[in-house]
This record gives sequence, C-alpha cells and structure tokens, in this order.
Amino acid sequence: MEIHSVHINHKNRCKMNRKITIEAPVDYYSGYSAKARDFVMALITLNYDVEVVNSVWNGYQNGFLVNNAIEPILHRLVKKINKPDIYICIDSPARFFKKGKINIGVTAGIETDRCNPDWIKKLNLMDLVLVPSKHSKDVLINSQTGRKKLKTPIEILFEGANIDVFCNPKRSELSGYLDKIKEKFAFLFVGQWLPADGDNDRKNVSNLVRYFLKTFNGNKDIALLLKTAADDSTVAKVETEDKIEAIIKETGSDAIIYNLHGGFTDEQMSELYHHPKIAAMVSLTRGEGFGRPLLEFSLTGKPIMATNWSGHLDFLPAENAILVDGELKEVHESVINADIIEGAQWMDVNFDDEYLQNTQKNVFWNITSKYDLYKKEAKHLAKKNKECFSLEKMIFELGRIIEEIVNLKRVEG
Repeated sequence: MEIHSVHINHKNRCKMNRKITIEAPVDYYSGYSAKARDFVMALITLNYDVEVVNSVWNGYQNGFLVNNAIEPILHRLVKKINKPDIYICIDSPARFFKKGKINIGVTAGIETDRCNPDWIKKLNLMDLVLVPSKHSKDVLINSQTGRKKLKTPIEILFEGANIDVFCNPKRSELSGYLDKIKEKFAFLFVGQWLPADGDNDRKNVSNLVRYFLKTFNGNKDIALLLKTAADDSTVAKVETEDKIEAIIKETGSDAIIYNLHGGFTDEQMSELYHHPKIAAMVSLTRGEGFGRPLLEFSLTGKPIMATNWSGHLDFLPAENAILVDGELKEVHESVINADIIEGAQWMDVNFDDEYLQNTQKNVFWNITSKYDLYKKEAKHLAKKNKECFSLEKMIFELGRIIEEIVNLKRVEG
C-alpha cells in the first residue's frame, strides 16, 4: 500500500533535531510493513532526523519501496546503526535489542491470550514499548511470571487511518472490475490466508468460506469477495484458488465467491471498500493485535461483522458492530512458532449445521435481512472512528510520546 503525507500545522511540529534510527521491515508487502512505513512517515512529518534500516520479514515479497516510489523512505535507508539518540525497533519483541541512547520497541503484540515468557526479558531492554491495542497491552502485562517481571512501561499507540484517502475514494480500473459483479450484495473479507493445517489458519478464512457457502447455497443474489494477498505472487493466487475449490467441492455449494488477488495501494483499497457492490465486511479472525483493514473499512459507514475478541474491539464497540461470540481454544500445533507458543489460546467461532440453518441466529442472514438497521449503527461508528482513530491524531500522539520519554531520560540522566 502507498504512503501518503498528512497535513500537520507547522507550529505544532516537534522542533527537535535528534537522530532517530528505525529498524523495521519497511520494504515488504505485509500489514506489519504498512504499520512500519506509517511510523517512519509520521516521524518525518514531525520533523525528526530519521534514518531507516530495513529488516528481513520472512515469507513476504519485498520491493515495495521501489515499486511504489516511496522516496522519503528510500532516501533515508542505511545499512548500519551508529548509536543514535533514539533507536526504534518495529518487530516482534523477540528481536528487540538495546542499540541507542533511548530505545523504543514497537510491536503489534500478540493475537493469542499470552506471549512467549522470553519476551519479558526482551521488553525490559527497552525504555518504552508501544502496542496498538488494549488487548496487546493486557497480554504482555499478564504474561509476567514470578521470575520474569515486566519493568518497561507500555503505552498504546493505535494505527491511524488516513482520512483523506479512506473517506474520499477515487474511481480506477478496479471499479470497472467490481462493476461486473452480478450479485446485488457482496460481503468482503480482507486479510492474509495464513499457513496452517486444515482449518486452523489464524484469520479463520477456511471456515469463513465454508460457512458462507453453506448459508447461501442456491442464492444467486449474494457473493463473498476475498482479498487475501498483499502482493502479486502467481503461486499464492493459485494456492488460494485451490483452497476455495476444495471447500466448494466439500460442501457441494453453488454460492458465489470471488478471489481478488494482488498488491493494492491505499487508494485502491479505499475504492474497494466504498464500491457500491460491497455491502459489508466480515471477519472470523481468531485474534488480532489491532486489525487495520477493519478500521479502514469502518470509515465507509457500512456494517462490519467480526469476532468478539482481541485488538479490533478498541474501535469496534458492540453497539455499532456485529460481534460474533466463540470460545477460547488452544492454538493448533501447526501454527506454533517463536511468537505463538504451545498452550496459548485464541477465539474460535464454530458455527455448527444447526446454527447455519437457523436464520434467527445465522449472522450472515441477519446482516442481509436487517441491513438498514446495521448500516445506521455503522454510520455512527464511521463518525466516531474518523475523530478518534485518524492518522493525523496518531502522529500527534507519537510526537507527545517521543518528547515525554526524551524529557524523562533527561531528568533521570
């Protein structure tokens, strides 16, 4: 996705000329990289002297900066870190190190109910840790043990949405493609279809597809549009289509699913969100540190259905969104890694056949049958999130946080 400038009143900009080195995966097609690029651009906007070290982000395509001509970051890329005034690492806490006079760790946190206990030691290397949601903060704090106490302060800095882009869609060739969708009502899902055995992927895309197919078998007016890739990989496109075909074969359903593949700019994502064929966003995610696409879509004033757990609840309150309950279950062994540990839990929404057949309980049916009611609440949500979760507000918050930690260290020193 592209990076966009945000207009900030110059008299409110930070006047400091401190050297800030940011180590982050800024050159990849991933949500973490989008977060990192926003962070870098925010500090540039705040008039700091910024340099950037691109870290490796395995499993994702790189080349974003050149392909999208992100000159402000390209011009600031360096290969070595030379004891900066402020060092900021945007990554998993497992990769936090003390490399500057002041050290700040920025992480999406964790999608489960607990983090790796080894993270506590890494978090304590930092002078400050920033996370995007109350869920992430609570998990890090609650993961302390008797022997491993968290000493570093943790603050919440949300991921702001660019209001200029996500509230002002423009028409391109993408709209021409979307215009061709024959169905009257399309649900949209946005998120990576992550590797896992069977139906255990974190975003729960497999079950989302299955539940949709079972609910709308024989219905020619409703479609599901999947946007599951952040890059243009042909291999990923074929793999996604194979997964969809396998579930269609399993269910025997003739419900309509579209696979929208490729790396999109922010403008294209806004165009997609606002297109009249797209009626609602759905996500049965098992866990989110924040849930960036959900926030962006909320600005359209269209209904959102999401799991009633984890980071996105900060900006998706029950009174304005359709929240689906489930139960916390242990993560599957196929998703365990350095960050997601054995015994950790996340939310599992499991609609059985009786649920799917009962239209009073079936959330998909409810959205279509009570659409005007849900849209009314969604419009209230759009107004609130535009005011509370904008990129401009995030930039101001970041400036405040940086100056507070600098002033604190000056007093301590």
